[in-house]
Amino acid sequence: MARPRVLMADPPHLIWDMMKGWVPNPALLALSAYIEKDFDTRVMDCTVMPNPWADFEREVREFRPQVVGLCNIGTSYLYDALNAAKLVKMVSPETKVIVGGTHPTLAPDEVLTLGPDVDFLCIGEGEVTLKEFVEAVDGGEKDFSRVKGLAFRDGSKVIRTEPRPFIDDLDSLPIPAYHRVPLKNPLYTIDVIGPKCVVPSFSRGCGYKCTFCTETLRWGNRWRGKSAWKIVEEIELLQKDYGIKTFLVGDNDFLWDRKRNYEYCELMEKKGLKANLWIQARPDHIMRDRELVPRLRRTGLFEVLLGIESFDQAMMDTWDKREELDTILNCIKLLKKNDVMVLTSLMFGHWNDNKETIDRLIKSAKKHSDFLGLAIATPFPGTQFFKESMELGRIEEKDYRKFDWGTAVMSTKHLTRKEVSRLHGIAYGRFYVRPKTLLKAVFSTNPYIRTLYKSFAVYLLRKLFKRPWRQPGFMLFENYLLQREGKLKLVKATGQREKCDVCGVKVGLYSGYRCTNEECGTLFCMDCNAGGFVKQCPRCGSTAA
Repeated sequence: MARPRVLMADPPHLIWDMMKGWVPNPALLALSAYIEKDFDTRVMDCTVMPNPWADFEREVREFRPQVVGLCNIGTSYLYDALNAAKLVKMVSPETKVIVGGTHPTLAPDEVLTLGPDVDFLCIGEGEVTLKEFVEAVDGGEKDFSRVKGLAFRDGSKVIRTEPRPFIDDLDSLPIPAYHRVPLKNPLYTIDVIGPKCVVPSFSRGCGYKCTFCTETLRWGNRWRGKSAWKIVEEIELLQKDYGIKTFLVGDNDFLWDRKRNYEYCELMEKKGLKANLWIQARPDHIMRDRELVPRLRRTGLFEVLLGIESFDQAMMDTWDKREELDTILNCIKLLKKNDVMVLTSLMFGHWNDNKETIDRLIKSAKKHSDFLGLAIATPFPGTQFFKESMELGRIEEKDYRKFDWGTAVMSTKHLTRKEVSRLHGIAYGRFYVRPKTLLKAVFSTNPYIRTLYKSFAVYLLRKLFKRPWRQPGFMLFENYLLQREGKLKLVKATGQREKCDVCGVKVGLYSGYRCTNEECGTLFCMDCNAGGFVKQCPRCGSTAA
C-alpha cells in the first residue's frame, strides 16, 4: 500500500545581508523527523537551492504530494509562505497546504484571510497535529474538526479546533532530520560566526511574559526541555556525522533548569567532549548557577546572548523583563572573567525614546558588551505590545516584510520612523567602527571575535558605499511568476561604455547586463550580478531566460 506523500518545505527567503548565510529551520527538521517513518516524506530548504522558486515548483510538479507543509519562520517571512502556497495550488490544486509557525498560531484569522491558497493552519506545537492531519487527508476525511490544533475556513468563518496539548516529554521526539538537508551547502554559514554551524533546539518556551515576545505566547508561558543526555547525544551526532563546529542554540534560555545544567556539564566532562556553544540565557539564571560558568566554558561555551533590551531599569520594567540591573552587570563581569563573550540584545524605538536615550544606550553597550545586537522595537501580532500599539494608533506600517527588528514600523513621541531607522544604523556604526573593535578584528587571539568584527566592518562599509551582498539565486516571487510566463529576461549590455547603475563602474558588452523588465531597466556590472553563474538583476531579481 502506497504511503501518503508529504512535502515539507521552508519557502525561499531573502537572507539578511548582515548574516550573508542561512541555517536549516529547526522546525522543518523536527517535523520532518517525526513523520518520515510513517509517510513518503521529502524535505526542501528552498533558500539554499540554486533556483529557489523554480526548484520548489519542480518538486511539487514531479512529486505530486497529497500534503505540503510550509514552515513560517517569522512574521517578516509570512508572505513567503503565502506565496509558496499560491505556487503549490497553481501546480497541484488538489494538494492540501498546511502552514505552521508563530505568526499563524497567534493570528490565524488574519493569515487565512491574507492567504486564500492556504487550506489549514497548524496552531501551536506541530508534530502530533501534522501526523494526524496527514492521516486524515490520506483517509479521505472531509471533517477535520476532530483533529486538534488546526484552523481552517468554513465558508466565511474561521474554525479553530480543540487546542493541541503540549508534548511534556521532549526526549520522546526523534533527533531532528539533519540528514534531509544539504549541510555542506556553502550558504549554510553565518558570516558573523563562520561555516559549519546549525541551530539546534534543546527546549521550547519560556516562563516569563515580556510584553513584546511572541515565543512565550506560542509555547503557553512555560518552559519544557530535553534532558542533558539527549542534548549531548545530538551534539555528538552533529560533530561526528556532519562535522558541525558551532552550535547556535535556539533556546530562549538554555540555562533555565539548574539540574539539567549540572547534568550537562557532567556528561560533557565524562565523555571528554567540547562543543562550541552560543546560547541565550537570563542573567539571573547565570548568577544562580555561577559556579557552573567555568565548567561550561571548559566544555565549549564561548558566547552568551543576554536579552536585556536596555541598561535602564525603568525601561526594562516597561517591557516586563523582571530583571535587576545589578544582577545584569554582575553577570556580565562573571562571564568576562571566565572568557565568555557577551552579546547584549538591546532595543530602541519605544514611544519615549529620543536621540538622548539611544546615546545612553550605546555608551552603556560600549562599556559592558563585547558585541551588540540592536533591535528596533517591533509590535508583533498577538503580543501585549501589539495590542497596546494598535489601541493607541501607533503602528504606521502594515507590510509584514518590514517587521524584521531592523525597520521602524512606528514613530516615537520624539522621532519619525525615518529618524528611528537612521539612528539605528548610526548606532551600529558607533559600536563596531571604532579603534577598539577594528584592532580586535585584526589582532584578537579569539577567532570568533576576529570573524565577527571583520564581518560587521565589511557590512557597514558595504552599506556606506551602497554595495550590498547579493544572495545567489534569489528572486522576488512576483518576478518569478513573470519570468515563468516569459515576460522577464536580461540582455547583454551594448558595446557602448556606460556606468553600472548600482556601483558606478564602467560597463560594456563583455562586462555588463541590462534588465529588460520595463519597470526596472537596470544596467549592472558582473560584480553587482546577484545570481552568480545565473545572471540576475540586483534590483528586481529578473534572471536570464
